[in-house]
Amino acid sequence: MLRSRASVSLPMAGWGFTLSGSSMAEITREDVVAHIAQNKPLRGFNLSGLDLSRLKLRGANLESADLSGVNLTESDLSGAHLLGANLKGVDASGANLVGCVVELSNFENVKFHGADLRRVDFTSARLMGCDFSEANLFRSKFVDQDLAGCSFCHANLGGVLFSGCRANGLLFTGAQMVNTSFRHVELHGANFSEALLRNTKFDGTTISDVIFHRARFVDFDFTSLELEGVDFTEAVLEGAQFSEQSLRGIRFERANLSRVSFEGMDLQGLDLRGVNVERAVFCGSSLIGANLDGATVGGANF
Repeated sequence: MLRSRASVSLPMAGWGFTLSGSSMAEITREDVVAHIAQNKPLRGFNLSGLDLSRLKLRGANLESADLSGVNLTESDLSGAHLLGANLKGVDASGANLVGCVVELSNFENVKFHGADLRRVDFTSARLMGCDFSEANLFRSKFVDQDLAGCSFCHANLGGVLFSGCRANGLLFTGAQMVNTSFRHVELHGANFSEALLRNTKFDGTTISDVIFHRARFVDFDFTSLELEGVDFTEAVLEGAQFSEQSLRGIRFERANLSRVSFEGMDLQGLDLRGVNVERAVFCGSSLIGANLDGATVGGANF
């Protein structure tokens, strides 16, 4: 039995919108199941703290609902309407949110570990502190977001758009980035160790003090990028393209630079210790002061 309360407005600090509705109520998991079975909306309901794990909530209308602290582990919310909903502190590990409407939703400190988030447009949602590790974010969008404290470790970021985001110091370790786009994104100190990058774009993005330890780049073009203090230790950069400017202050220890063309470049003082430069092209390059100790140079053209 539903115990209705008067309509209330719950301010969400620092986000500029409220939770409000005409049928706010305290309900149970069983009530939620009954509402879904009868295709009744849950708009504006107070569901905070409930265990809604492993429920089928496909297409549910949860607009402006308070879901803070709810357990949504392995639940199916595909196509659900979460406009203006508060999901702060929710555990959505393994949940299915494919195609959800999440405008103005609060996802602060949500655990999306292993969740299916394909094609979700997170524009205007609050995302600080989210754990997206191992999540499938194929073709999702992050526009003008403050992603402080978020983690994308081992996530599928294929086709994802990051535009105008603050992502300083974030973890992208082991992430799959095929056709991923970073447009005017702040990435200072971000960690892409062991990530796969294929046709990944960094338009208008300065890559400063970023770690690519053991990352794998597939025929990557760095010629138009601003690289400052980047660490490519043990990275696979076979066939990559660089400009003279993009090589300043870069660390390549034990990296694979085979088939890379350095033709005509000023490489003075470049540290290439232990680097694999097999079949690389150095014709016309200045290598004064460069360190090639322990480098593999078989087939390189000097």
